[in-house]
Amino acid sequence: MKVKMITFKKRILLSFILIALFAVIISTAVSFLIIGDRIEDYISEFSAQNRGKLAYDIEYLYSDYGNFDMLNLLLLKSGYTVLTDENDNESADEINNVGEYVDYEKYENIRIVVTDEADRVVLDNFGMLDQGELYVQDSENTSKLNLYTYEKKQHIGTLYYDADELFVKAEMNVIQSKLLIGISAATLLILIVSVAFAFIMSKRVTRPVSKLTNAMQNISNRYSTDYLPVKSNDEIGLMSKSFNEMISRLNSQQKIRKRLVEDLSHELNTPLSIMMLEAKGLKDGLCNNETASKNIINEVNKLKGLVGDLDMLSENDIEYLKLKYSKCEITALIEEEVKSFTTEAQSKGVEIVFTDNSQRLLSLYCDTAKICRMIANLIRNSIEHTSRGDSVEIILSNNTSDIFLEVTDTGNGISEDDLPHIFERFYTSNDSGDNNQRRGLGLYIVKEIVKAHGGNIRVESEMGNGSKFAIKFPIKKSIGD
Repeated sequence: MKVKMITFKKRILLSFILIALFAVIISTAVSFLIIGDRIEDYISEFSAQNRGKLAYDIEYLYSDYGNFDMLNLLLLKSGYTVLTDENDNESADEINNVGEYVDYEKYENIRIVVTDEADRVVLDNFGMLDQGELYVQDSENTSKLNLYTYEKKQHIGTLYYDADELFVKAEMNVIQSKLLIGISAATLLILIVSVAFAFIMSKRVTRPVSKLTNAMQNISNRYSTDYLPVKSNDEIGLMSKSFNEMISRLNSQQKIRKRLVEDLSHELNTPLSIMMLEAKGLKDGLCNNETASKNIINEVNKLKGLVGDLDMLSENDIEYLKLKYSKCEITALIEEEVKSFTTEAQSKGVEIVFTDNSQRLLSLYCDTAKICRMIANLIRNSIEHTSRGDSVEIILSNNTSDIFLEVTDTGNGISEDDLPHIFERFYTSNDSGDNNQRRGLGLYIVKEIVKAHGGNIRVESEMGNGSKFAIKFPIKKSIGD
């Protein structure tokens, strides 16, 4: 059964929606908790304002007319229920000019009882008490307000304001319903905005990620890929920039490896072809044994050097360059390597000169095999880039803490463009030819060996004026140094 994958874009979209929904739910719950506690207080305050306003209007009416005859019309106009006689033809319009009145909502469930100064009923809007009857308060919810003339000098009666508990609850339900409707509308609006915002943001975030994924898949399938656009300075932009740098390095390494394979193929083919020709010459009696043997040995040495470089490169690919320290004498090592290249140098008409300005360092510890490889690569490099009549000079010196080795030749020199890259892995000079072979391994291995021994190497060269390689590394007098 194939499981359907949820894309990164959908996950971001769902995350935005869930966060927005969670925020709305939390804010709604908090709002109800906070506002719910205030609704009853609000209704009580609102009722108190209505009672005060009604008492003021009754006082104003009595002050203007001197009696309560138009009280029922005042209550009708104020929105309260009043049970009147059918023969009462008066209209609320008759008191339009009485006091400063405002319109109220209908208060159908509120009982209003007005009594005179003797506390006898003047008006009961529910008709439960007759006019002139002595009023006895019969509800705990009834509020009492004393009435005075407009000038506040004469007590004219009392206003009993009884808000039904059902009415209070109904008002609370109305307010809560309106609040719920408002919050629901706000929730819907927030969700719509959140979905739109999440869609835009997810598309913006996932577009470069999708491009990166496609590019990585192309690389995995060994297809070429283009550079990613860098449109921001955030993490996405940094990721795209890093990917572009990786692509640049991969493309560069691919070109270098291709050139290296071509050079290695040439370097393998050339000595093999020479050995094949020399062997056929011996078989056919076209050349003497000494000359043919000398040439074959020379080509075999070249192949051994190439194989040694590849072995060293393989070791460094697997892990950092490991050193096997042993006591050795640098002077003896150099003399041995110079001796091994004498025949090759003489065949090219090149002179090798070794000058020892050092003391005999019998207690020096180093990796003998790798130091020999370093010296051999430097000598071979100089011989390969010199012509008949040129020379290679090797100078060894030291002080109390360091060894100095210089390998100088009077050969072709190194171009200004190639000079910064000659120690790079797989680098091959663009002007390499049959007489100017650079595999891109020898000098790289020299640098790694020097670095592993805690030293450094530099080169000075000009085209046509030869080259000088200068090495410095510390003297290690014991394995623990």
